[in-house]
Amino acid sequence: MQFFLGDELLARAPEYMVALVVARFTNAPGAAAAEWAAGLLADAAATLPERLAPPAPGVDATNPVALVRADPRVAVWREAMQGFAINPNRYPSSIEALASRVVKGGQVPSVTALVDLANAVALRHVVPLGAHDLDALPADLGVRLSRAGDTFATDGATEAVPPGEPVYAAGRSVRTRRWIWRQADQGRITAQTTRLLFPIDGFHGQTDGVVLAAAQDLYDLLSSLGPASLALYRLDAGCRAVELVDIPNVTAPDIRALPIAGDLRAQFARLAGAPQVTIPGTSRAPEQEQKTMTEPQTAPPRPAGEVSTDEAGIREVLERGVEIIEVRADLEKELRSGRRLRVKLGIDPTGPRIHIGRAVTLRKMRQFQRLGHQAVLIVGDMTALIGDASDKDAERPMLASEQVRENMRTYVQQIGLVVDVDKAEFQYNSTWLDALSFKDVIQLAKHFSVAQMIQRENFRNRWDEGERIGLHELLYPLMQGYDSVAIKADVELGGTDQLFNVMAGRKLQEVFEQKPQNILLTGMVLGLDGRKMSTSWGNGVFINDAPVDQYGKMMSASDDLIVPYLESCTDVPMTEVRTIAADLQSGKAHPKEVKKFLAWQIVNLYHGADAANFAQAEFEKVFEQRSAPSDIPAVTVPAVETRVVDLLLATGQAPSKGQARRVIEQGGVEIDEQRVTDVNATVLPRDGMLIKFGRRSFVRLQVG
Repeated sequence: MQFFLGDELLARAPEYMVALVVARFTNAPGAAAAEWAAGLLADAAATLPERLAPPAPGVDATNPVALVRADPRVAVWREAMQGFAINPNRYPSSIEALASRVVKGGQVPSVTALVDLANAVALRHVVPLGAHDLDALPADLGVRLSRAGDTFATDGATEAVPPGEPVYAAGRSVRTRRWIWRQADQGRITAQTTRLLFPIDGFHGQTDGVVLAAAQDLYDLLSSLGPASLALYRLDAGCRAVELVDIPNVTAPDIRALPIAGDLRAQFARLAGAPQVTIPGTSRAPEQEQKTMTEPQTAPPRPAGEVSTDEAGIREVLERGVEIIEVRADLEKELRSGRRLRVKLGIDPTGPRIHIGRAVTLRKMRQFQRLGHQAVLIVGDMTALIGDASDKDAERPMLASEQVRENMRTYVQQIGLVVDVDKAEFQYNSTWLDALSFKDVIQLAKHFSVAQMIQRENFRNRWDEGERIGLHELLYPLMQGYDSVAIKADVELGGTDQLFNVMAGRKLQEVFEQKPQNILLTGMVLGLDGRKMSTSWGNGVFINDAPVDQYGKMMSASDDLIVPYLESCTDVPMTEVRTIAADLQSGKAHPKEVKKFLAWQIVNLYHGADAANFAQAEFEKVFEQRSAPSDIPAVTVPAVETRVVDLLLATGQAPSKGQARRVIEQGGVEIDEQRVTDVNATVLPRDGMLIKFGRRSFVRLQVG
């Protein structure tokens, strides 16, 4: 039996995707399982308000239904249904209907163990999640547009379905109408059902991450119910059909296009502010006395393809942009052994955006991936509360959990611009750090001395200058080091400022009788002003900057940064980088032209060749041809004679009158390509008038 996505549906909704969990039980779950599932459902319902996204401005926070509808995971379905001329108020998506019922105080009745589990996962992740009895399907099941002759049976009556409606259908029998609105009578789950299909619907770039997390969550919960065959699939425009085969008893998921590994439940639950998931058999028993700590339990690595021992690839990993390797001989041996290594990289979401300096280690991770090694990305939702002090000359303010969650919202998407996230394993370190007791922290801390901590350069400088050092800052290396124990890292990546922290990982792995990880550290990337690239200093080039802005920033970098940027921040072959360096040194190459080449490479990496070509053309148009850019914002102003200084302030180009006067005096203001040098000059605005402020700020006036 197949599950498929219809071509005509994908033509109108190309970002649509669906994750499938297929389950076959030897026996229907019994009374104990039903009681457990009902408890999970009740807990999911009780905690749903905590999982909903904070309301945006303008949303009535006192209206629970408005909060449900405003949540992005629900709002995306309202918008999608409107695209098919379906009124979402009259025909709400299944998750909107379920969540609205809960927040209004209604009860979600317990049906069967399997239905209760599905509803619990739907509420925990705020996703539409259905269930179909595979034994009741007469034909292949798919999501398509309805056709003439399709029928829908519910409440004992059968009705014709008009053509053009998105439906789940098996042959001519519509099993779920209006996409994910209402299910037909046939195929409903009973206490005797043993073969099921659970579809979870979403959209690429919007809810695909939470859909995959929900699929993994449901898979794990179903595996707790007893002997079963389970499989995971994902369908989208790139994989439109899959054969629903019965695989042998519980094995590692067959994730044809479900690219997740490890325990992602915490990752996406925390994006929505949800509490940790507790699964029977995995919770820690507090009453059990423990004289020594035990290793945190994380999911085993997923099976993967073969590992390459290509010499050129290994050389790129070991040499390109690398400053420190510990222990090099062992890492080289491991890379040539053909063994698949678990390569760890931690990223703290202390800010909402990733700059190309922080992307250097992500790029190194991608090099390991190309050789077939397992990328393990640790998103430090716990460590970010403290913040790494490795490169700071003052105590960092502790971040609130809410700020960390906000910073995390686009992290996976940004990381995906560099790393192949389809083959990466994501872990959130709160999964194991939250579980540590105070006794556990003491057990970790006893392996380090105060002298070791204080002798770190930045701490020593602060100590000598009488600056405060928070006790909590000293815990950071312990936390990062314990991450390596938790995921059993073979290699840890980082910048050279991370040396102490990654060495702490080696130490703690020895304590837990693991083979100490090898370490590979890349050089620090300087920002546009010559200092270390930093979000807080405003000298960064961000990987999700608009193409024109990204290109312009790169062109503003000093000439001595060209070669380091080419080596660490691009994929330009090192043979070409070395040739460029020699040509710059000899004067054969002009820095400006090489910088344009560099800027094009950066934009191409994160936005593609078309965007890079456009950005370069815009730069040349504005800065070489002295013409206005193609896309100029329009600003409405009154049709009254106005001082140019005041006009610059009114259009938002100058932050203050003082700044406006200075730029005018420096010859940096033009009106309709005529330079203005008199700070007392006035002008009568008219439609289409072009104002240029400085080198890059243009507006076109509208009179109103």
